[in-house]
Amino acid sequence: MNGPPPPQEPLVSDIITAALTSLPSPAPSLPNPLFPVAVGSKPSNPPPTLDRTGINRIALYRGCFNPPHAGHLQLLETVLHRGGGMPTINVRAAVVLPLRDAAVAPKDRSLVFPLAVRARAWRDAIADSGVLAGRVCVLPSGSGSDYGSGSNSGVGEDAEGDLGFEWVAEFTRRVEELARREGCEVRFMIVCGPDHIHLGVRPVAAWGCREIAVADGTRDAHFRGEDEGGGSRVLWRIEGCGEWRELEGPHKVWECSVLDASEEEWDGTEDGRLKYWFMPRVKQEEQFSSTGIREIVNANRTRTVRLAARLTGYALSPGRLVEYLRQLARRK
Repeated sequence: MNGPPPPQEPLVSDIITAALTSLPSPAPSLPNPLFPVAVGSKPSNPPPTLDRTGINRIALYRGCFNPPHAGHLQLLETVLHRGGGMPTINVRAAVVLPLRDAAVAPKDRSLVFPLAVRARAWRDAIADSGVLAGRVCVLPSGSGSDYGSGSNSGVGEDAEGDLGFEWVAEFTRRVEELARREGCEVRFMIVCGPDHIHLGVRPVAAWGCREIAVADGTRDAHFRGEDEGGGSRVLWRIEGCGEWRELEGPHKVWECSVLDASEEEWDGTEDGRLKYWFMPRVKQEEQFSSTGIREIVNANRTRTVRLAARLTGYALSPGRLVEYLRQLARRK
């Protein structure tokens, strides 16, 4: 006689929604669906679930994204494709966390796209991505006021409350706890661009994360170069870390561990060392940057039709960015 069927694997979106609704204010308004899905006739990925037999990782991708561009998108696609296809890493989903306007402004006060615009541009691009659709959510979602109040400098007010460092820490803690109640283990990992790791400088752990994933392709990694003979590309050792080693699996992924005993959150165990995962992609000639996009915008603000064409394939959701600029011009 057959026993009861095994319990269904819990949906990542259900766990994250439960965590968000249990958090104190400020909590972001929740879009429906939480994870943008493919639109039209495009195929969408099945909703990500949590596996009860191993470690499930959820990637955190935090940044200014002023504005988000194709390089940001390709980096996250690489991490979910390669990290998700490696059983030892098992990236199930990702959360994109755009910084509030006030945190973005010091980098370039001449043009700050409001948080709602940056978040919605991300959601548009995720829904259009065969790799990310259904697997990535954006917090805040940009579902509040469209464009904030704006100003002469182009700096808008945040449409939703800031999801600061402590808020993210509590959010990750609650997701991990809710997953444990379902018999699943969740670990959060950080995603960053190749410009954040140098031979003598490395990012530190945050929110209890013990793994940091970095991918290149649209911008060169500082620790990646050619051997002395000018032949194959090599990974140079980062100060305070061990040598890079290639992991076994279907995708090219390299790992190194931080050996510096002064690393603040290290628990003293080998497994607890802070790790970097490098996930290279095919090198492209185009070097994407938000700074370059802002320069294009500032040179073509009054020619919005031409601007939309210039931004296509470069910025995420160029139509949304141009529409914000039009509304900003009408308010002046």
